[in-house]
Amino acid sequence: MNKNKFFLHPAKFAAASVTWVFCAVIGITLVTLHLAASAALFLGISLLFLIVSLYEGTVISVSADGVLSSVCGKKLQYFPWAKIAEIGVINTKVFGNTKKQSPGALYIYISPEKTTEEERFNMALKWPPKGRISMQYTQKRLDSIRMYWDGQITAYNVDLYKN
Repeated sequence: MNKNKFFLHPAKFAAASVTWVFCAVIGITLVTLHLAASAALFLGISLLFLIVSLYEGTVISVSADGVLSSVCGKKLQYFPWAKIAEIGVINTKVFGNTKKQSPGALYIYISPEKTTEEERFNMALKWPPKGRISMQYTQKRLDSIRMYWDGQITAYNVDLYKN
């Protein structure tokens, strides 16, 4: 079975992972030096970036069966193709982007229900969306979805033909 796997946002995942490991090493070193307050600070920062790393490292699997999001092998959400009502690309920069020259962050979202223009606007403001699977936009990721999705790709605040 052909399956494509993608991290939700690879660059953020990498940055958060490096940061949490770095802070953990410093924190553990400070523990061995008996500097408890400094160690607690760095271990707290490490924990914060571990959480960010786990979120940004969510794996999105696109296959003939549907779309699955998981963290460390634990299923978070799964939508079979028959249950997907809308797939879209959304630009989260909704204000100050009238010339469309500097797009905000572009994401692909997979939704089990159709959304209105107003719902897409609210989704862009309150990113990440609840009850939907999302991932950073790249043409490769969109092409992977198009292999299985015959429906229209909804575009909100973005021109798909320029990206």
